[in-house]
Amino acid sequence: MRETALARAEEKISALTERNGHLEADIQIIRTNIEKRVEDLNSALQRERMERAVVEGALEAARKDNSRLQSEVAALRSTLRRGMPLDDNPIPPAEAANDEAPPRRGKNSQLSEASGKA
Repeated sequence: MRETALARAEEKISALTERNGHLEADIQIIRTNIEKRVEDLNSALQRERMERAVVEGALEAARKDNSRLQSEVAALRSTLRRGMPLDDNPIPPAEAANDEAPPRRGKNSQLSEASGKA
């Protein structure tokens, strides 16, 4: 009887040791998967931060350009309200936010030609 109980206890120990090994292997696999997922999420976050920085830069440039154009339109409207021809009172070009050359004003400029073609 004592030998039977000892044999059962040893079998139980062996089974529990084997189960423990499987559980530890499962835990290691899960840990590895979680670490990879964290790494992937960090990479995605970094990419999105860089994309956001680029978009914010473009938005800021567009806002500056829009502001410059609004000022230019206001100045042109003011000039027209005073009854002065546009060619006599050129508006000094402001720096373009997108580093493009500002449009030229004058008798031979594209703006004059586009609006005054007859």
